Amino acid sequence: MKELFKNEKFLRYYIADIVAKISDNYFFVFLAWLSLSISGSAAQVGGLLMANAIPRLVFMILGGNLADRMAPNIILRFGNIVQAVGLGLILLGLTTGNLPIAGLYALAIIFGTVDAFSLPASMSAIPRIVPKGQLISANSVIQSTEMICFGAGVLVAGAVMQINNMQIAAAINIFLYVLAAILFFTVKLNFYIKENADDLHDSEFKRMKSGLNYTFKNQVLRANILLSLATNIAASGPITVGLLILVTSKLQQGPFMFTVVFATYAVGVILGSLVIGTRKHIFSPGRVIIADYLVTSVVFVLFGMLNSIWLLIVICLLVGILGGVASTIGSTWVQLYTKPSMLGRVSALSMIAALAFDPFSQGLTGLLIEWSLSGMFYIAGAFIFVAVIIVVWLNPVFLKSEKLNLVPDQANTEPVS
Repeated sequence: MKELFKNEKFLRYYIADIVAKISDNYFFVFLAWLSLSISGSAAQVGGLLMANAIPRLVFMILGGNLADRMAPNIILRFGNIVQAVGLGLILLGLTTGNLPIAGLYALAIIFGTVDAFSLPASMSAIPRIVPKGQLISANSVIQSTEMICFGAGVLVAGAVMQINNMQIAAAINIFLYVLAAILFFTVKLNFYIKENADDLHDSEFKRMKSGLNYTFKNQVLRANILLSLATNIAASGPITVGLLILVTSKLQQGPFMFTVVFATYAVGVILGSLVIGTRKHIFSPGRVIIADYLVTSVVFVLFGMLNSIWLLIVICLLVGILGGVASTIGSTWVQLYTKPSMLGRVSALSMIAALAFDPFSQGLTGLLIEWSLSGMFYIAGAFIFVAVIIVVWLNPVFLKSEKLNLVPDQANTEPVS
């Protein structure tokens, strides 16, 4: 991993990415707080988050297409500039005292659209920055840093909100996005249009279709994306909504202990990502991922039986470690088996699998909790277990995989089509 930080391209990208992610997490707190201060309605906060989520999902495939047409660092620069300008208009409205709630909805839609293009660009940038031998280390560092940036962005936003001056809060967010854009201008990626000459002049629809065909004809890509989709449907709601209700209702603890539980889960993700990131070879990557998710399914059943906050904290650490390991291996595996001209489109599909059904999972979790909190965790655990079995049965590449070589000039043993 020391070699990774000697890579100047990666180091420049990493610093820019940190600032951009802190900016994004700061923005969500700022948007929610500003909405409450203007409307006083929690429903408006939910509506704004939905307005942000819908364009992110609708335009994600187009974002992947664009990331295969131009260098991802250009997309990331432009995205941060657009976000800074959007916040500048909000600051103007706050300063003049003329900021309708419709303006916040427009801002949420703009930011969601920017995310639809930035997320695939960000994911497809890593294989263009680092050599194969540093790929899993890079994914490990990036994924663990995401958890840290989430906490940092929320904490910074919370501290600024204590000032109770929305103009200052908006100005700080603008500064962060401008700084991210400037830092992305220092990043140079290995991207050549000739890589994409096979479909560069095709229509966007044809390029989307070719991206889908390429992904689902490739055993490794199809298997990992389907498993990510299935497990995120089952786990997203229980980890966010379910643990909140478990801690505050069943275990009779306050918001602080929920923060401790969630922070412990985040620490686990960081540890799992960093530990696996030190490996030069990953033996039987498919079996490791399967084992991680099967253990996770059992742990979810245990959530429904718990009566101790301290045991919950320990188990959340375990779940985080398992998730960090599986996510880092899975993303690296996908990147290794994606040809350069398809990195953006495959990244977009991966992001959709990881994000698209989060609102559905959270809503369904809330309905199941109304019936039974313990029953919700039992169903989630059973769903993960059954989903893993079905995906593996339909995609035996998980069982056939022998080794991911992460050193230069060594071929991987996996069939890719």
